[in-house]
Amino acid sequence: MKSAIIAGVVAMLISSASATAAFVVTSKNIKNGTIQAIDLSAKAKKALKGKAGPAGARGPQGQPGPQGPAGFAGATRIVSATFPVAPNTAGSPQTVSCPPGMGVISGGVSSETHGDTWFDAPSGNGWAGAANNAAGINPGEVTVYALCAQGVAAPSTSAAAASAVATAATGKAASQTE
Repeated sequence: MKSAIIAGVVAMLISSASATAAFVVTSKNIKNGTIQAIDLSAKAKKALKGKAGPAGARGPQGQPGPQGPAGFAGATRIVSATFPVAPNTAGSPQTVSCPPGMGVISGGVSSETHGDTWFDAPSGNGWAGAANNAAGINPGEVTVYALCAQGVAAPSTSAAAASAVATAATGKAASQTE
């Protein structure tokens, strides 16, 4: 009897194995988007890879651009001075200049007044600035800074440009005191 049971179990296993082996997976059995690269054989992955195409033609060779300006030849220096601004006035523009052999490259103005900085601009080979102290009852001050560098030529300012700066400064000062 034991051998009949064992024979029956073996027959069942053989029939289920052959039924499984007979099942063929087709695209109807696979849900779209579920197969991943890991599910493919090495041969299938290689078949998906195409051959490299021919190299493209070489593009035209560009011409170098124009030579840029020379950089700073030496060190930089900050030149500054502090000027008083009387109460109830619009201070007049004050200027600091770069020392000989250096040219101005930037500048700025800092004011401690009861008003605003109303003039902050390059001036010759230096920087100029002024502040308004129109609402002040105490004296204020304005500090003007120029950043100077060796190897930089002093800017050339035309008489017309200098006149325009002076006119703007005079007009602002007049409007601040009215």
